[in-house]
Amino acid sequence: MRNHRWLDLNREREESYTDWLAWLLQEMDSTEAVLKTFGLDDTDFGVRVRGVRPQVDREESIRGCSGENKRLDLVIRFGEIAF
Repeated sequence: MRNHRWLDLNREREESYTDWLAWLLQEMDSTEAVLKTFGLDDTDFGVRVRGVRPQVDREESIRGCSGENKRLDLVIRFGEIAF
């Protein structure tokens, strides 16, 4: 685990904090804990995805409206539904 870039004290960058958040979300023991973290546990969205194990991805590339490549720092998917 020491090789994670979020443990590199020489890199005080946004990526380090996002890596840390992604790791925390992946380590949570339930979907409800992830939903509660974002205040989504009692929403329609929370009800729809309750019980679906979240998948956390980093640095996902997407194509912007103008055709340029953009990068999403953090994507959380509950089955086919992304947040």
